Parts: sequence; C-alpha cells; structure tokens
Amino acid sequence: MKPHHFLKLLCLSVCILLAACEKEEGLQDIEVEVKLIDENDYPLPDQSGTEITLSRGSETFTGITDEDGRYVFQSFPYGIFKVSLEKEGFISAVAEPELVNHKGDSVLVHQFRMVEIPHFQLTIDSIVKQDFGDKLLAFGELFNTRGEPAHQYGARVFFSNTPDVSKDNYLYYHFGTLLKRLIHDGRYEMWITSWYGRLIQGDYDTLYVKVYPCAFYSDWLTLRKEGLGTPSEVFEWKVPEN
Repeated sequence: MKPHHFLKLLCLSVCILLAACEKEEGLQDIEVEVKLIDENDYPLPDQSGTEITLSRGSETFTGITDEDGRYVFQSFPYGIFKVSLEKEGFISAVAEPELVNHKGDSVLVHQFRMVEIPHFQLTIDSIVKQDFGDKLLAFGELFNTRGEPAHQYGARVFFSNTPDVSKDNYLYYHFGTLLKRLIHDGRYEMWITSWYGRLIQGDYDTLYVKVYPCAFYSDWLTLRKEGLGTPSEVFEWKVPEN
C-alpha cells in the first residue's frame, strides 16, 4: 500500500472513531423508578406494570416497570422530557412530571410516584358545625376498606343548592380528612375544612352534599378529578343558623 493511501485510510478511521465517540457522549443509559403507593399510603409488594412514556417534541420513548418498579432506557439522549405514567387504578403523584437528563448529571435513578385511587366508600349520617374553629364535622359509615390508613384518608366535599350535586356540578367544595384515630368499627368522624372562602357559602336553608374519597397526590391544593373515588350518596343538610 502506498504511503499516502495508508495516511488517507488512517485519517478516515480516526474521523469515524471521533464521530462515534461524539455520538456516544450524547447518549447514556438512565434508570427510571416508579413507586406504587396504595390507598392506605403504603408501598405495594409488587411494584410492576407501570407504563412509562418519555417525550420531547416528536421523540417518544416507552417502557414498562419490573417487579421492583424499575426500567432502564438505554442510550438515552440528553434534555428535558415530559413524563407520562399509566397504570390502571393509579394516578401520578404530580400532575405534570418531567425528567431532566443533563450531560454530567450524577442522578443514577429518576424517581416518580403513583398513588392509588381510593377503593373505600362512605355514607353521611350528619354534618355538624363547630361552635369554635373553622371546621365542620361529618359522621357516618365507612366500608370497602383494605386495611387501615397509615395516618388518614383524604376526601373532597362538594356543596350545592340542588340535589344533583357532583364533582362536575357544585357551588363550592372543601377538604375532608378522616384521621385514623377517629375511625372506629366502620364509623368515622371527618373534619371538613376550607382553603377557599367560608365554610358555609351563600344564603341557603338547605345544602346538598356529596363526598368523594381522594388519592394522596402531591399537588393536593389542586382539584384533580381523576384522583377521586366512588362518591357518597347525596346528603341533604339543613344549614344551621350562624
């Protein structure tokens, strides 16, 4: 082989190698972990079966988690990606999760959570206005539970001046909390508290109330209807005089 041919071949080989190295520097394996949390706020024994979709513009990457809740995306590009998590009966703990994969990041595992839409249901027997404090108390029966909550159950309480009250038809709503210590033999005491306006709004003699069990998602001040379980029957509440 002539010397100049050899030099050309050598240069070509070096260029190909440099291009390959440059491409590899823009890609790396990343591991995504999705933790499944049940309605009682405990992790599930089997963490498998979550479909993960990472997207950026027209680029889409998908995978399904194993029994440890993990999936490895191989040769994954750098950048910021929208994250979609899908598993029947669960919602993402954050409404709009994203994955940030920058060159030089030391993140070994990108972690997300999915929380279970509640199975428990309840009935309302009465609602009482406290003489002190900014709180209503509701009482009734609790059923279809799967064990006991670690600390509490959450709910959203919808109020209307008509009997067709629902999560899609209401005047206002408040936050309900069923503390573990206030649940006894299928009975409960629920605290109804307000983060938006007065507890009793409008000048009505009667209000109609429906309670939806609610998943423990992180952005809890936002009403995420996809996290609501099966509602109670409508309770007709004779509003006490102020």
